[in-house]
Amino acid sequence: MALKVSIEYKQMQMKWILPTLVVILGLGLIAKSLRAQMVNNVSSSLHDLETADYGLPESLIDAETEDTIRQEYVDRLPLTMTLQQEGMTFGEYRKHLRERIIAGLMRQKNIASQVTK
Repeated sequence: MALKVSIEYKQMQMKWILPTLVVILGLGLIAKSLRAQMVNNVSSSLHDLETADYGLPESLIDAETEDTIRQEYVDRLPLTMTLQQEGMTFGEYRKHLRERIIAGLMRQKNIASQVTK
């Protein structure tokens, strides 16, 4: 009798274990696929960031630079000294500023496209 109960118990366990394993393995494949899509999206976004300039005029970069100087550094000298300490030139700073502005524009564009879907 104990052997029969044990066999029935094992059969019952297998009925639950197999579908559970299928679900877990399936979720693993889904997660792997989602991970691959995320990497692809990030790569695509980085490429877009590198190639897009959104027609940003230099005057916009100048205005953002001046705003940053006024708000955080009072004048240009402390900004320049901070950049030197960080091993960055003023040209590199402007390039990073341009990239941040473009990244913000891209986020707005992506959010707007998600909202309209």
